[in-house]
Amino acid sequence: MDIANGPVMLVIQMSLLLSVSLGEMIRNDLCAPCVCTSKNETSGLYTVSCASNPTLKGHIPKFKHILEDQIIQLDMSNNNLHNLTSQTKTPFANFSELQELNMFNTSLKFRMNSITTIDNETFVGLSKLKVLNISHNVDLPLTNLTDEYLFNHLTSLRKLIMYQTTFIYHINKSYPSNVWKNIPSLQEIWIDGFSLEPFGKDFRNMSNLQIVVISGNLTSPIEEYPDFCDMEEITDNTLFNLVHVTDLSIVHCGIESISKNAFQNLVKLQKLDLSQNDALTLEMASRSFTSLHRGIQYLYLDSVDKVNSLGCDVNITTTMAESLSHTSLNTLSLDDNRIKSVEIDAFLKLPKTLEHLSVKQNKFELGFYMFYAYQLTNLKSIDLSYNFFGHAYSLWRQPNSLTVSRNDLNPKMTHDELGRSVAISDDIECQKPQNFIPTISVTGFLPPKLEEIDISNSKIGFPIYDFYIDTNNSLKRVIGSNSLLYCWAGPVHGVKHVEVVDLSNNFCSIVKKDFFKNMPNLKQLFLKNNNLFYVVQNKRLFYANFEIEIIDLSFNRISRLHPLLFANQTKMRIINLANNNLIEFDSRISQMKSLVSLDMSYNHMYTLTKELRSDLDIIRASRQNGSLTLNLKRNAYSLFL
Repeated sequence: MDIANGPVMLVIQMSLLLSVSLGEMIRNDLCAPCVCTSKNETSGLYTVSCASNPTLKGHIPKFKHILEDQIIQLDMSNNNLHNLTSQTKTPFANFSELQELNMFNTSLKFRMNSITTIDNETFVGLSKLKVLNISHNVDLPLTNLTDEYLFNHLTSLRKLIMYQTTFIYHINKSYPSNVWKNIPSLQEIWIDGFSLEPFGKDFRNMSNLQIVVISGNLTSPIEEYPDFCDMEEITDNTLFNLVHVTDLSIVHCGIESISKNAFQNLVKLQKLDLSQNDALTLEMASRSFTSLHRGIQYLYLDSVDKVNSLGCDVNITTTMAESLSHTSLNTLSLDDNRIKSVEIDAFLKLPKTLEHLSVKQNKFELGFYMFYAYQLTNLKSIDLSYNFFGHAYSLWRQPNSLTVSRNDLNPKMTHDELGRSVAISDDIECQKPQNFIPTISVTGFLPPKLEEIDISNSKIGFPIYDFYIDTNNSLKRVIGSNSLLYCWAGPVHGVKHVEVVDLSNNFCSIVKKDFFKNMPNLKQLFLKNNNLFYVVQNKRLFYANFEIEIIDLSFNRISRLHPLLFANQTKMRIINLANNNLIEFDSRISQMKSLVSLDMSYNHMYTLTKELRSDLDIIRASRQNGSLTLNLKRNAYSLFL
């Protein structure tokens, strides 16, 4: 229900939808038997998709109403192009404006018999081509025996994607540098990984080549990755000639060891990704990091310790951290490595330049080492999500019994449930363990520049007590959803800069009135999928939060609101109360002059109160532009459908 010009906007939207649909029909007819997915109106050039088209008869089609030189992007993927060069040796001769060509999984072959596939004349006419994808053509081995003039006509080529083309049995050959060196414009290659084969001397002369991607995880089906990417060992010579490369990814490629000086000649390297080499181990990888140059900024080591084996959990040692101390590392990712703890001195040895740290999907336990994380003086974000759960994400996907389903119209609480809820008061304390240490006796220190911390989807299982954080911090975003934080006592001290809090889906029913009081700059608050029906009816939870703009209280079994729940929120823009048990909206909102959306869908609303209608009129009258949307879908009366 749109408060401003709803019927007019609906007509406009329907007209636009109809015109767009007709436009799509015209474009599709233009490019028949393929589909025009977009058009540049200024230049009259098209993006065309012929992907998975059974009508092509194994070659490039003739288009119904457009010419070849009007196409800038052409997708021929997932077709059997066995007749690609049967009619002409130069099938792309007229595609003079083509910039991107996708020939993924098109059964390309070199000329081996009477069936013609591709050779050094196939790409004649593609002088403006910038991106070529010929990957997943398993009969197209590209080695040092490949015709060196194969891509000579691609004088503007910048990106060549050619993984899953060269079986590992070509081990007696090497990378086709003789082919690539004849493409001086080449900046990026995606290739298969040969075991024990170094990159040849030709790479020293490829001054524009910056990105090399060797990625077994792109192989399809994935279980065939050892046939195309199985490097086993990176020796001192393997990468020696990649002197111009700035971005190197060797992912899911069977690496088991890396020599100490493996990266010594990669003087321009800024990004290194060794993820999913699950037999490598963090300890083995770290031995080679002393050969990294200072310019390295991004390091990804996800899933390099076998997560499904019966080995011991991983401890980040001081030695591991020290191997990176000489670098200018900005981002470090250690996801999915069974990490349990960190040696106290390791934080001090990590690069002072580190700003972003991701250690999600590990096995961290609360320990004394956490008090030393403040030594990461430039850290801005840390992702600790999915900890102590391994791969068992399905737990959080199960609807809990206290949550209203979208497929069911909000069943009301029973009288017993209502009776029990009344017994809950602000005097109820969160349970404390026998060895509980009074929080006032401990002050937590955060890295002074830390702005975001994510502990979502983790098996924390503790209440949020009254505790203290040193005020010398920059914390703005706290993501703690799905973490069994079932009782919010607080208040948390030292969080005056916090702007975003997400505590969704924590089974919480007890919240102290002052829990949010020390967050004066809070702007976005996400509390959906809890059991806050009592606290929002009986407490002014947000009395100290004048800056809130967005609040989500959906799926909380709320039947009523405290009349002054939102009394101090003058900057509110979005309120989500969907999927509750609301009978009426009790809280006054006339002061919310910026409100654009009030969602009360899937509730038990019988009517809008006189006060709410008055407040909505006041809000609308207070501004000249901008609509206010009131969503009352699936409430009690057909008036709201």
